[in-house]
Amino acid sequence: MYNIGGGNLSAINARYGTDYSFCSLFHELFRPTDRLAERIEQARQPLKGRAYVAVCYRFMSLLGDFYEGDRPVLHGQARTRLMEQAAAALQRIRERHPGMPVLVTSDSGTFLESLAGVPDVVTIPGKVVHMDYTAGEQIETYMKSFTDLYLLSGGVKIYRMCGGGLYTSGFPNTAALMSGIPMEDIDITGDGTPSATSNTCC
Repeated sequence: MYNIGGGNLSAINARYGTDYSFCSLFHELFRPTDRLAERIEQARQPLKGRAYVAVCYRFMSLLGDFYEGDRPVLHGQARTRLMEQAAAALQRIRERHPGMPVLVTSDSGTFLESLAGVPDVVTIPGKVVHMDYTAGEQIETYMKSFTDLYLLSGGVKIYRMCGGGLYTSGFPNTAALMSGIPMEDIDITGDGTPSATSNTCC
């Protein structure tokens, strides 16, 4: 059974006297194929075995990267402002973790490309698509999302970026639950103060 967010596990454990956790069940049920495992290992290379924090942005179609139903697309000053806010919020996270690599995942190739050359910021190469609105791509394109998921789960902490029109995605929450690491929501329009905190454990 795939239980989003592990929401029913406490009730199941209370009823049956079990001690199931999302991460233990996830890894019992799923493991990467050899092809995906190889891609995950390649994506980890720039991190050079160092501990890292992970950050996830979900722009949807705000930056015009791809079609996503009737979601809005920003232009001009509004688009520039959103990218500036997103970059400034990332800088605040880097300041929280001096000397530690920061892995950034996003559904926006535009935003990821803007981070090229930023010290200690690592992104994962590959075309970004939304699976609900994309068909007929090569398998490597779809594997990008799974690679992102596993790399997010390998950090010591995940920051889920929100505010400014960003979508509060369940994707990084699932990654946090997969390995029992904490996740913190950060409003990119604020001063870096957490908007909410979710601590998970394996």
